[in-house]
Amino acid sequence: LSALFLYRASVVMAAEYTFKRAVDALNRNEATQTYDLLQRAININPTVDRYHATYAQVNLALANSIAGNEEITDTDRQNIAQLIQQAIREGKSTVALNVFRAANWELLARIYQAIIPFAQGADAFALQTMSQAVALDPINPNLRIAHGGILYGVGDFDGSVRVYELAVIAKPDHPNGHYNLAFALREVGKIELAIDQMTIVLGLLDRSSPDYDVARQALEDLEALRATAVPPVGQNLTPPQPGEEPILEPPLDLPEESEPPEPPVTPTPDEDDEGVTGTPSVSPEVTPTPAS
Repeated sequence: LSALFLYRASVVMAAEYTFKRAVDALNRNEATQTYDLLQRAININPTVDRYHATYAQVNLALANSIAGNEEITDTDRQNIAQLIQQAIREGKSTVALNVFRAANWELLARIYQAIIPFAQGADAFALQTMSQAVALDPINPNLRIAHGGILYGVGDFDGSVRVYELAVIAKPDHPNGHYNLAFALREVGKIELAIDQMTIVLGLLDRSSPDYDVARQALEDLEALRATAVPPVGQNLTPPQPGEEPILEPPLDLPEESEPPEPPVTPTPDEDDEGVTGTPSVSPEVTPTPAS
């Protein structure tokens, strides 16, 4: 038993040491070394979800880097497709390690969301997996904001309004929830309700905060009925973003194995609404990615 314990401890420590080296390499912007070290950490101990999560994010970053080339060659398309597929695979592995953890489903949803400009069908997968994250943690307003952001990004403004309304019910003092709801209401033409929501945002923010000026400008835009004006983004107030233009033309076709895993919980409208309370204390989410 002692020998088994020591062996297991040595595996865990070796994987952690390798993962730390990968993070250090990432901080030094050494992409190749980061990639190789993360692979090694996963091979040593494949049961740690954060290894898979980090590896998935590195694959996405590399795919975006290649997509930034002025001319996309056939080799570039193949590399992008491979990196995207690896990111999805690692995201699914993260979910498989703990299928009842909402954060793992959120990670997979954000992977699908990030590849919407690359591949057909990614938007449906993003909505499916983010819905599962919400079903597992229905009182988390940030998950509902992220869910609403995906709906907003694909042009389902009515759906995003409904989801953002649940987010502000879940946490009425969450300024980013009201802020996103105001933008969604603007898109469906309910300017007066949007103004009401933006007024609530101002009441929740410190006047000395940079976000107060952002929200005040947004309120002025709404009052002037400038529906197409997009206010600058502040530090904590992150408005939903419209869908991005396709990066690859023609877009990639995701293979069948790219589909999300089977959900452990099947959300229903009744469960979704009744599970909402105003009890959680979660700080506002700040995300640099679209549809946050």
